[in-house]
Amino acid sequence: MKWVKSKVDYYRHIGIATGTDAMEVMFKRGDALAAEIGQGGFIPDAMLSTLTRKPGQAKKTADALVKTGLWEKTRGGYQIVDFADINDEMVRLTERKQRDRDRKRAERAAAREAVDTSGGSSTDVSTDSPKDGPAPRPQDSLSRVRTRTRTETAAAAAAPAAAAGDVSIEILADKLRQHTALRALRTDKLSDEQAASLVALIAKHGDQRLVDQALAAMRRDDPPRTIQAFLPGWQVMPAPGQRLAVVQAPPCPQPGHSGTTLHCAQCASEQKAAR
Repeated sequence: MKWVKSKVDYYRHIGIATGTDAMEVMFKRGDALAAEIGQGGFIPDAMLSTLTRKPGQAKKTADALVKTGLWEKTRGGYQIVDFADINDEMVRLTERKQRDRDRKRAERAAAREAVDTSGGSSTDVSTDSPKDGPAPRPQDSLSRVRTRTRTETAAAAAAPAAAAGDVSIEILADKLRQHTALRALRTDKLSDEQAASLVALIAKHGDQRLVDQALAAMRRDDPPRTIQAFLPGWQVMPAPGQRLAVVQAPPCPQPGHSGTTLHCAQCASEQKAAR
């Protein structure tokens, strides 16, 4: 969904009024994320880092919202307590769309099965005429070919776009597909190991860091066709907030001096006295 309802007096709730700014940011972003993924107010653990400006504090902030009663801890994530009550209309629309998707998926599966069991090539046209019937007309044969071709085309288009099964991966893929070069990016070739690694990377870095790194490293004239092509670059990214280690200067070479080549109190004193 493209929208989510919110109480105008949410900030008066004791948990928000006395909590930290990070709690309020996570609470409001959580509403938006829950509407985006359409799971009735459920927020997966793997997506917590996208709801805060400090991913390292995400779980601590989420647990604080649980203590206020605004969220509940559930298996695999968190549940916004009053999401369904506030967004009942959106929930009904989401459920109806899910039923429509399930129905269409079943229809496409039946179409694929019909093509698979029909036997022969889609362009095979019988030229045998029935013993007790009129000879087939050329336009009849052409019509049968066109009908079978349309059926096969619809069945091919019905193939699921993703097989990884994790909503966080699909959300990341959709953000990448917003860029023209990656419009056809696929997720249906992910192995279980690659999918698990990708979910962990999303939780660690958040969507936007992964998107930025992918675009910076990608060749525009030869963009990747599958999302796992970005994994090697994402796996070597430093942790959020990590800085380069400080390089220590070498010790001062003068005998008895305790400083370094960059700063030595004895050398400074000797130079001052020599002036």
